[in-house]
Amino acid sequence: LFTENYAKKFAQGLISTEEDSEKITLLILDEIIKMEEYSRFYDDEVTADALDRLFAEAKRLSKALYYQLKNTEFKVLDAEAEFGINKKYPPIALKTSSGEVFVRGKIDRVDKADKYFRIIDYKTGSASVVDDEFFMGKKIQVYLYLNAFINEDNIPAGSYYFKISDDYHSKKDETAQLVGKTLQSNEVVLKPD
Repeated sequence: LFTENYAKKFAQGLISTEEDSEKITLLILDEIIKMEEYSRFYDDEVTADALDRLFAEAKRLSKALYYQLKNTEFKVLDAEAEFGINKKYPPIALKTSSGEVFVRGKIDRVDKADKYFRIIDYKTGSASVVDDEFFMGKKIQVYLYLNAFINEDNIPAGSYYFKISDDYHSKKDETAQLVGKTLQSNEVVLKPD
């Protein structure tokens, strides 16, 4: 919820400085805490403490997201991008022995730089990319998502997982990395952060 809202605000041009990032982060967190499903956590001291730590983690994450998005030619094209029949983006058509199957879904974030695009999937669990798993048909989600955007104007630059930790970090630990595969092209390799 937080990361998608943050990416959308960044895409709308509302975040251009670190100070903007901090202000938008506080606004988003304030909107979240007003939601009924979260506001009740402040009724109990133990859950209130956990929520405070979670919000501190969101602030750390927003700083990492800010620097990741600021230091790249890739700009957020869409967040929570839906593809499928009657959606903003077309469905993915897969040919099977039983006929054509149309896949629908939602992509956490799509970034674009010139004719290149990349898919970002936020992960709270494992964010590793292991070739053996890919070739065995595991963890293919982000690669499948590329097909929703490929056309003559959009060339895939890569697919990545962005680990959103629910571990609590020290203030010194503000790095966040994209983990995935990148198109082997000098032009693409020079664009990211």
